[in-house]
Amino acid sequence: MKSIFLILLLTLGAQAERFLIGTSTGGDSKGIYLAEFDPKTGKLSDAKLAAEAKNPGFLAFHPDKSVVYASQGDKVSAFNYTDEGALTLLNTAPVTGKGACHLDVYSSGKALATSNYGDGTISTFLLKDDGSIIPGSILLRNPGKSIHPRQKGPHAHGIHFLADTMFVPDLGLDKILAYTFDPTRGNNPVRATPPATNVTPGDGPRHLAFHPDKKHLFAIHELSSHAEAFTINGAQLTSTSRVSTLPEDFEGKNTTAEIEAHPNGRWVFASNRGHDSIVLFAFDAESGELARKAVVPCGAAHPRHFTLTPDGNWLLVAGRDSNNIRVMSFDPESGKLELTSEAIETPSPICLKFLP
Repeated sequence: MKSIFLILLLTLGAQAERFLIGTSTGGDSKGIYLAEFDPKTGKLSDAKLAAEAKNPGFLAFHPDKSVVYASQGDKVSAFNYTDEGALTLLNTAPVTGKGACHLDVYSSGKALATSNYGDGTISTFLLKDDGSIIPGSILLRNPGKSIHPRQKGPHAHGIHFLADTMFVPDLGLDKILAYTFDPTRGNNPVRATPPATNVTPGDGPRHLAFHPDKKHLFAIHELSSHAEAFTINGAQLTSTSRVSTLPEDFEGKNTTAEIEAHPNGRWVFASNRGHDSIVLFAFDAESGELARKAVVPCGAAHPRHFTLTPDGNWLLVAGRDSNNIRVMSFDPESGKLELTSEAIETPSPICLKFLP
């Protein structure tokens, strides 16, 4: 059966790009799925189950090995993958903290970390040479709270490595923490108490994205529906622009989810859940100004995640509540973003990652 599936995928053509789909398995989903996208035609293949797993939400790839990692609430798992996208479980390890929701891999491939929304902790793991996870995470804690009803305690929501700095947006604290990280220190990889960048009370920072020049960082604020641009100076961040993700006439309920910078550095994208749209911002690296240019309905209910295609000409949007993946076309020169008619059914998709 697997060989037939791989043959069907290959019929899309040599130019097709394979991607993995992390899901929530409370309904019809069985785990991690695999599909292909053809950047010449804008067409998707059907999604097929690649590995059974419980709630394999966010995914991250090892920089050197053919290994993908999945955060799964109470644990993190490593899977070997082939060029065709076939997955085989390598190993798992408990996160110790509660509710691992996001993860990232250190640039050397020697460590990974998860943000644990449930108790606001951060789990860090060392990795073996083959990419497998060494059990026994180091748990980092940051007490505190902020003003929103969902901010009665810490809720670490993202993990983002940049060189030797581990940035952690904490929705509950209204802070972006920045740890100095060194996996060569064995069981004590954090070398410094994190400085904290405070955001506007009630913002609820969720995820981050880096500009291609690595001198600017973008944050998506879940609770206030704002995006914010910062300059980076080591572990210190300085805000340069903060902009709403919503049209001025929108009056419904909304939370934001994901943010991503275009490879050319001129554009930044974010997703709205409630308004169910993708927001396009223009970014000026000299001034640090972020300007909202368009808010485009994405055809997906609760777009918890989206990703740019490797060529930067398309967006794939994951509709968690509509059980689908939609395709949007993008012109990097003009900034024109449009929803296409292309869509595939996928159970509860919450993360999309193209294979390296």
